[in-house]
Amino acid sequence: MSYVAGNPPPLKSRREQLIEHEHGATVETLRRRLYVTEGLSQEQVAETLGVSRDAVVAWMKKYRIPTRDRRALAVTA
Repeated sequence: MSYVAGNPPPLKSRREQLIEHEHGATVETLRRRLYVTEGLSQEQVAETLGVSRDAVVAWMKKYRIPTRDRRALAVTA
């Protein structure tokens, strides 16, 4: 993710640091890969990373990862 000049990247919680250590990738990269690329739900991402869905939602906002539109998914299903 690119940051605006002068704005530092968001600070990482201890839990985020542990996840990065366990999975060998940044939390942003993991969430983007699991949610966007692999198409997992927020609940599935939470289970994979061993955190709550609320944590995943908060981190997605923090790292500006767009959510999928459930209405659009329902129409295509």
